[in-house]
Amino acid sequence: MGLASQNYQKYNKLNRCFVYKNVHQIPFTIEKLTLFYTLKKNFSLKSLIRFASLLELITGQRAYFIRSKKSSAFLKIRKGSPSGVKVTLRKNSLLFFF
Repeated sequence: MGLASQNYQKYNKLNRCFVYKNVHQIPFTIEKLTLFYTLKKNFSLKSLIRFASLLELITGQRAYFIRSKKSSAFLKIRKGSPSGVKVTLRKNSLLFFF
């Protein structure tokens, strides 16, 4: 069986489940998954550490802190202060997550 016929069968199966008008609308694979949590107001380092440990338990990968790019007097945020937690899953870790 050739590569063209395998692709055709794969597209035919997907087209039965979903209605696509064009072949290019069919998704191939998921390359990257990003999980993040941000706090806008009343954030503390303790709560960010809790969410970082929670994301590490869920994903099995080390979480890193998102730092603010701009300072805001209204939100009481300084530039460079941690404002969230983020984990990016790729390749094998993405497959194990599902």
